Amino acid sequence: MKLLLTVTTALGLVSTPVFGQSFTEKLQQKTAGQGSVVIFQDATIDNLVNGKARNGAVVPSKNVTTPASGSKTTPAEGNRLAENDTTATGLTKTSRKSVFITGYRIQLYAGSDSRTSRQKAYNIGNQFKAKFPTLPVYTHFYSPRWTCRAGDFRTYEEASNYLHQLQQMGGFNEAAIIKCKIQVSY
Repeated sequence: MKLLLTVTTALGLVSTPVFGQSFTEKLQQKTAGQGSVVIFQDATIDNLVNGKARNGAVVPSKNVTTPASGSKTTPAEGNRLAENDTTATGLTKTSRKSVFITGYRIQLYAGSDSRTSRQKAYNIGNQFKAKFPTLPVYTHFYSPRWTCRAGDFRTYEEASNYLHQLQQMGGFNEAAIIKCKIQVSY
């Protein structure tokens, strides 16, 4: 009986810290004869991985400093900010979905497969982005050349209007309308 009580007490003392550990703490636990794991992560990620309470609610953790603002916010406040973040379309990030359809883009540049062509494609894309910040710019390598295309236009007329504006500004002599797959958010 005394032996049973001793073994039960010893198991209770040994198992309590193991069950009380979070998933990442258990991964980082040092064991003789095995490798070690070191995890560097933000407290909000730690909350996502380990912070579920028994009823499914997220357990609040200590305040987190966001690198962009330098201000301290709790993870719950960060979630509210992300949910309320809107784009130029007026949709929140959580409600945006996109599909690929056939549409039009303005091809600003098409070069060769050289390093200078790559740099020129990115430079032209940056020049366009400075003039039209709301339009997306796509710089890709479509074998055998570097291309820089802009916009996601559903109709030829939309693309034609922007092309006309580009021609009036000057500097985009190679610009042409290209029919291709475009990404449309809804």
